[in-house]
Amino acid sequence: MLRPGIIDAGGIGWVVRYCGEYPAGSEVSLHITSVWGRTGELVLYGFATPEEQEVFVALSKAPRVGASVALALLRYHGSEGVAEKLRSRDAAGLARAPGVGRKTAETIIATVNLREDLVGTAGTDPLVGALVGLGYTEVEARSRLVVARATGATDEGELLKL
Repeated sequence: MLRPGIIDAGGIGWVVRYCGEYPAGSEVSLHITSVWGRTGELVLYGFATPEEQEVFVALSKAPRVGASVALALLRYHGSEGVAEKLRSRDAAGLARAPGVGRKTAETIIATVNLREDLVGTAGTDPLVGALVGLGYTEVEARSRLVVARATGATDEGELLKL
């Protein structure tokens, strides 16, 4: 089930949609991805692992596949299950997820290119994605992280407090 939660990042509260059970007020670490919604709003999605985030982003880029279909696939198959179905080109297996039909599954198989060597590891720095979601360009985000890391910051919270 997808839940909304408020994440405090440097004193700013962000509404993030995530899967999972976290007690209210607990400290969690999520890998954040931003998506522009149909009505023009910026929607943030949080994932427990970089693999889930990577699969979500790859699926979301396919035609006729939005966040809801990508999340349905992740909830039903998990990131490794989706990756395996993509590697084996198993459209019927993908279509078993609720809300995913045969044509959508075939489109995903034809268009999503998860490099096999990236499945199981993050393809990009998730902190760059978080900063881009906050409005920085990718170049600005990367340069700010280089400076932050050079000053000795190692914790994700410290790195985001530029």
